[in-house]
Amino acid sequence: MLRLLLPRGGGRLPGPRGLPCLGCLFELFGAQRHAHIARWAEKYGPVFEVMVLGRRHVIVTDSALVDEILGGSGALPKASGVANSLSEMLPGAGSSLLSSRHCDPQWRMARKALSPTFSGEQAEASFEVSKLAAVVLAEELAQVGRGTAIDAADWAHRYALDVFGHAILGYDFQALSGGKDHLVIKMLRDAASEWSARRVNPLRSRLFWAVDPWGAGRNSYYVLLGFVSTLVEQLRSQGACEPEDESAWAQLSRLRDAHTAASVEDRVLVGELGGLLVAGVLPMGCALTTILVLLAKAPAVQERLAAESSDPSLPADLTLLTREHMGQLSMARAVVNEALRLCPSGVAGGAIAREVPRSGSFTLQGVNFPPGTAVWAATHAMHTRHDVWERAGEFDPDRWLKADAAATTAAPSACPLRTFAPFGRGPRACPAQGTATDALVVAVHTLSRFFRFELAADEGARVYSTASGLCMGPAAPCVPLLVCPRG
Repeated sequence: MLRLLLPRGGGRLPGPRGLPCLGCLFELFGAQRHAHIARWAEKYGPVFEVMVLGRRHVIVTDSALVDEILGGSGALPKASGVANSLSEMLPGAGSSLLSSRHCDPQWRMARKALSPTFSGEQAEASFEVSKLAAVVLAEELAQVGRGTAIDAADWAHRYALDVFGHAILGYDFQALSGGKDHLVIKMLRDAASEWSARRVNPLRSRLFWAVDPWGAGRNSYYVLLGFVSTLVEQLRSQGACEPEDESAWAQLSRLRDAHTAASVEDRVLVGELGGLLVAGVLPMGCALTTILVLLAKAPAVQERLAAESSDPSLPADLTLLTREHMGQLSMARAVVNEALRLCPSGVAGGAIAREVPRSGSFTLQGVNFPPGTAVWAATHAMHTRHDVWERAGEFDPDRWLKADAAATTAAPSACPLRTFAPFGRGPRACPAQGTATDALVVAVHTLSRFFRFELAADEGARVYSTASGLCMGPAAPCVPLLVCPRG
């Protein structure tokens, strides 16, 4: 049926006209990209195109087509512009899982090397780390005082950094106990802001000497590079890793060159480690911030979470929580899934950019797209299509308690699981999605037992999920919420 919506060959698709020369530059690469794409999808259908600086961008919001773009045997590689711009975040470092394309041999080597870090016994260890970090987070918030406003974004990112450090890297960043404005979080967020700004204005990277803020943004890349380089030296100084150690650093230290099988250079380790920091900390921090904001707007949901967390069949001592108990945290998991539906916070900003290779073409549902065409898998718009999801724009965790795995897109469903892809799709989806989801569920469960959260000001009722390019999350860098201890 969808083939009838598409023109044959390389014909034009429906879509907005945009500005002369610039096209839809500011809409597609600006802070409200997700809103523009959702509006366009409502008007032009599940497949449409926009022009940006003379280049064709095809945007897809249909689940079946997204599968072909991201997970099929002919899945498209990462857009070259995205890959190059991510590489620029660590100047002179080697490419990484974050910045390279899946067709690169080194990408495959790194992906296989890091697979044990997110599975098996290491996944169990990551759960233990998340559980203890959530308890520490609750203890720290208990010290701020009843009704005190906190910066939810700061605390969420500190939790994410400690979970990443202990669980994935085997390193203690002391983020939760280190006070506000943790240096590593500031470096990551500054670099992410510069990345987003460059996507809208590429001149920032060339004329950094002419405009002070552009120069400061460029410096944020070198500051991050310096930190990651020092971190590699510190980790290496600890000596060789034990054979049974499957942390990210242990696996990376064993990484070999795809062409020579020799140990990789330090710059490759810097690139991989920096990519893991960016992709591991910022998305989880944005996701937890979004969850707390949505809960602050939904007091009834908070009370149901509190009731679940007080279930007598669950251990009163949260440090005794096990993975076997996770099946009982259905409401907490429903809240996490619903937040990820409304705000998929991975390194894509709710729209995953792919590209037709220069050496070939790409056929999608019988339609041929020429080389160089940018193809976007718009996951946020796919999650909020009113013709697929019932009450698509509402925060409704209950939909996940009655999720329908067999639901199709023929009619709106409360929870059509086949159209849910917050971490991408297929073999190239985020390898840490299970670890990240469990960490978020544990945090929601723990915080709901001890606290209620309220909006600190009326403007907090605004929609916070805004795509700035690198991650999708709160619009403002500071997200004030009131912490109200229970009991």
